[in-house]
Amino acid sequence: MPTTALPEAVNHSALITALAIIRIEVESRQEDVTALGEGAKALHDRLVNLADELGGLKVDVYTIGNVHAVADAVAGQAAAAITYASRTDESAVAAHFAARTATRNHAGIEEAVNDAPVAMAVPAFYGE
Repeated sequence: MPTTALPEAVNHSALITALAIIRIEVESRQEDVTALGEGAKALHDRLVNLADELGGLKVDVYTIGNVHAVADAVAGQAAAAITYASRTDESAVAAHFAARTATRNHAGIEEAVNDAPVAMAVPAFYGE
């Protein structure tokens, strides 16, 4: 999935938009990776069952060993996907927190700039 280009945070609105894009993309990737991990886990289980069936059919130990080796590699992929999904969850929470903080903190600054009796030198950050 290509990454959406983030707008330059040249003003408050663009900052909030960029943080929302980051959160949405992280959550989207989390769904993809979670599905990948679940698929890898299911494949691992099928491979282990296949190895057991091959053992029952008295297939040579090398073939059974190869099936177990593939199952182990797939288990590693499943574990990596679980770890990645956990990290994307942390990233989504951080992006949401950053957006909320920017909204809370900067909203008060924007109001103060707008209410100031003297024109601010560079109030453009809060403009459109």
